[in-house]
Amino acid sequence: MEEYIKRRRFLRKRVDKFKTKLENREELNRGMCEIMEEQIQELWSDLKNCNDDIMTTCETDDEDEHEGVFDEINDEFNSVKYVLKTIFTSLEVSRREDGSASTRGRGNQANDAVKLPKLELPSFSGSYLEWTAFADLFRASVHNQILSGAQKLQYLKGALRGEALQLIQSYSISDANYLEAWEVLQRRYQNNRELVRTQIAKFLNQPYLKEKSPSGLRTLVDTSTSCIRALKTMGYDTAINDENYWISFMLMDRLDPETRELWESKLGRNAMPRWSDLIEYLDERVSILLSATKDVKAKVTKSMDKKNVSAHQTT
Repeated sequence: MEEYIKRRRFLRKRVDKFKTKLENREELNRGMCEIMEEQIQELWSDLKNCNDDIMTTCETDDEDEHEGVFDEINDEFNSVKYVLKTIFTSLEVSRREDGSASTRGRGNQANDAVKLPKLELPSFSGSYLEWTAFADLFRASVHNQILSGAQKLQYLKGALRGEALQLIQSYSISDANYLEAWEVLQRRYQNNRELVRTQIAKFLNQPYLKEKSPSGLRTLVDTSTSCIRALKTMGYDTAINDENYWISFMLMDRLDPETRELWESKLGRNAMPRWSDLIEYLDERVSILLSATKDVKAKVTKSMDKKNVSAHQTT
């Protein structure tokens, strides 16, 4: 058993060595990466075999511990594979860029956009309601990846529309311009006061329902929870929780009379409305209304079919 554990320790050190090599990506070329890819696959096979030996040999009480160690190594290994994949992408982009430069001439290279691998990104046109989600995804998919500044700027421009695109349109595609263009966008849209204001306004501008409607209630719930989730993501967890009853009261005011009355009855005489309880009740209410609507439609359809059959027989 000790022999298997020592081997696992040795193999894990090899994973760490690959991580170190990949950090010095400037020294890597495509041929070296292809060799590393083969070695990494062999290492993974050795790791799995070693883990199988450990799991079949260890005591039952120790299984969870060894599974936990293997999960950690698996995460590290996946990180290595992901970094290697991004390096392959960067090298391919550089190869295309060099080929394009040789055919067009070096004089045009600075301002010409290279063809990048397709990356699905949401578009952003300047709405504060959309900024946080867009910025988080862009950082994860592009900003924090191993790409040149020119490549990042090209992805950024490709994802922007309208006012947001106009804001950085004058920046030509180059390594030097990316960070400045990104900072310009952040200065304009990473405005916490405005981001909070737009979410609160979205919540408060919801309609007051006049009659019971499953679709109306569903929209009310989805919009409200979306606003609250966004505010929490921005760091306002302590200001928004089950004990802040004002949020529940504002949503209650927008319910149709029947739904509001049923909620008040469910709540009891003196109980305060907890946000999570209110949302759970409204989800159930929507399900009930949808089910009732389907039953009514089915009965109407059945009744119409009977009338049509009766009319056909009399004729």
